[in-house]
Amino acid sequence: MNKLSPNKITLFGLCLSVSLFISWFLIDNLIVRHTIVALFLIAFLCDHIDGYIARKYDKCSVFGAFFDPAADFISFFCLLVIVTDAGFLPLWLVGLIAIRNILMSLLDEIALYDQAVIATSVLGKLKADLLNMPLVALYFAGVLAPAYQGPFLGLFTILLVIGIVYNIVIDHSVKKEMFYCLSIIFTLIFIFIIMKPSPFIFEWYKNAYIILTCFLNIVSLIFYYAKYQSLIKNNF
Repeated sequence: MNKLSPNKITLFGLCLSVSLFISWFLIDNLIVRHTIVALFLIAFLCDHIDGYIARKYDKCSVFGAFFDPAADFISFFCLLVIVTDAGFLPLWLVGLIAIRNILMSLLDEIALYDQAVIATSVLGKLKADLLNMPLVALYFAGVLAPAYQGPFLGLFTILLVIGIVYNIVIDHSVKKEMFYCLSIIFTLIFIFIIMKPSPFIFEWYKNAYIILTCFLNIVSLIFYYAKYQSLIKNNF
């Protein structure tokens, strides 16, 4: 297990995401592009595997605590740009995520100057669960015929619920369980709505994803700045 370190898994997921991102813009082939998006699932799974190994075998490190969230964001952002380039998401959403990350980087720099540490919050994990994998589903729902969009999104959401339940089982933090339970409620409601036949199911899913992405990113940014407001005041 020494060879399979969490940081190596994180690095693999990061390299895979960047390679797929570059390949998307170099190869103009529909089947290859579908494959590229599907392979992002591996990169997102690396996020769960490295964390599981780090906790199970007590391999948490200071480097991993900073490297893992950065690699996860890069993977997500690469796919976000790809799905936007495919025409399924608005360009302003990419700009919003980029600005939010710049503001977070500014907070990290202030903390570094003050020799403080910005700990990853539960909202960060919740964002990964509810935004990463569904982004892959958004792309494939967009390329499917309308008759198959509802069943595909319904099946995907069921798998998402199973993944969230699994996270609860392997993570015994009460605080995190509360957020995971809320996300389960959200996804169960989503299943009920998504399985109803509708010619506008993809537009509904897309708009729901945009709203959820904006909400989680803005709320998490406000949370961080509110939590570390004393740190900011001390450096003004």
